[in-house]
Amino acid sequence: MAACDTEALVRVSAQFAELELEFARRSDVTAAQLAAEKADWAAVGAAMGRVYQALCDQDNEGALAGLREIEAILTKRGVLVPQPILHTPQEGAPHAGE
Repeated sequence: MAACDTEALVRVSAQFAELELEFARRSDVTAAQLAAEKADWAAVGAAMGRVYQALCDQDNEGALAGLREIEAILTKRGVLVPQPILHTPQEGAPHAGE
């Protein structure tokens, strides 16, 4: 698995930076709103860095913790993250290792 993809991390970071710049260019944004926006994006960027490092270290719990941090910021902004669907094996289907 190519979970330790530094090129992807750079692309994601660039996308965050562009989104922040778009928000900062708006004329209706107050200094307090801009500071809160920058703080949120910085927190998301730091969490993404932890997710990538955890994936590189094959640390699933660490990756999940970083993703939860990002989810908390998104939820605070009113963005709901769809929960994963747990797939159950169908009856009669062979199980792993059989």
